[in-house]
Amino acid sequence: MKNARATFLFACPSPAAGMARFFDFGGVFDSYNASSTEVEADAIAAHIDWACTGDAILSALTKVLPDGQPR
Repeated sequence: MKNARATFLFACPSPAAGMARFFDFGGVFDSYNASSTEVEADAIAAHIDWACTGDAILSALTKVLPDGQPR
């Protein structure tokens, strides 16, 4: 997956898991990327946010600079 950062907080099931979820009346298949503590979850989220911000800045720089490469 090219942009795994954007989907970190979401469940990305396979087609088979999606079909099985239709019959999951008890919510057994509901699982997301869990963290051990709130502090860990906040640290991961902050890291991903800043990494995405850096990616956006790098993308903008490569479009603006004459040679297409950041300096």
